[in-house]
Amino acid sequence: MKKIITKLSDIFVPIIPIFLICGLLGGIAKILLHFPKLVFLHDMFFVVSQAPLMLLPVLLGYSAAKAYGGNVYLGASLGLILVSESCYTTYHVNYTATVLPIIVLCYIQVKIEKFLKKYILGNVGEMVIPLIAIVITSGLTFFLLGPMLYNLGEMLTKFICYIYTRFGYIGSGILGLIYAPLVVTGLHHAFLPIETQLIAEISKTGGTFITPIATMSNVSQAGAVLAIMLTEKDKKEKNVQKVAMFSALMGITEPAMFGVTLKKRKAFYASLIGSMIASIYISYNHILSFTLGISSVLGFIAIPVAKWLEFFIGLLLAFFIPLIITIFLNKNKQ
Repeated sequence: MKKIITKLSDIFVPIIPIFLICGLLGGIAKILLHFPKLVFLHDMFFVVSQAPLMLLPVLLGYSAAKAYGGNVYLGASLGLILVSESCYTTYHVNYTATVLPIIVLCYIQVKIEKFLKKYILGNVGEMVIPLIAIVITSGLTFFLLGPMLYNLGEMLTKFICYIYTRFGYIGSGILGLIYAPLVVTGLHHAFLPIETQLIAEISKTGGTFITPIATMSNVSQAGAVLAIMLTEKDKKEKNVQKVAMFSALMGITEPAMFGVTLKKRKAFYASLIGSMIASIYISYNHILSFTLGISSVLGFIAIPVAKWLEFFIGLLLAFFIPLIITIFLNKNKQ
């Protein structure tokens, strides 16, 4: 399981900046709709923000092939095949903005490559191996695995959206409670393909609810660290805590958790409570992010302007609840 999550991380982390660009430019494009004289900028930003999402299998194909140790251009070529107009008109499956098919099919393609390299060597191998690999993988795509994986991805997205809409703030509260422990174990990387699919189908999903919850969890760690820092007498430790708090506010919580809160278990538990309550609040107010990767106090730039107030209230809850609880517990201990 750990190997799978690590591999998913290797595939998705390199393309997170692309999602940031798409999300931010898409958000700016929505704002520019209110300024008729800037329609030319709206059109430009809209095209730039949409193109990478429509060609997502190409980016994922390149990244996946690299992560699996195969030919990156074969991976990208497989992605181009999936998003080509001829693929859609012939087989009536729209693979644009999909995630699961290219990841699985690219894995199979790389396995075929590596197998053939054992038996076909030299210049002949360089010409024949890519041909055989792409033909076999394409056949599996069109006639068997492609439609199955497409439907599976659609079902997964619908299931996640159903859980969110059906259980709403309760499910979000649970995710907010366990998010930090998931970060400790590295299991939070398992959310990357799910978020990618939610963003790729933003017209249906409205965005991702995971990134705002991750933001609440990160800010809660910062609040717990500040509570410890206020009573810290060791200057060296206080400097470490300052850096950890700032890092958590910027979305990187490993220094806060491993360097501060996990050592002070009550502070860690307080951060979980703060994250849970803040996550319930933002879910109740239907706060979604139109990009992933901005799980910090700067996350408001990926939130619709109409939801900024509720988002900032969520941040305040996430920060001050663990701060107050930790101070209270420390006073009782003394």
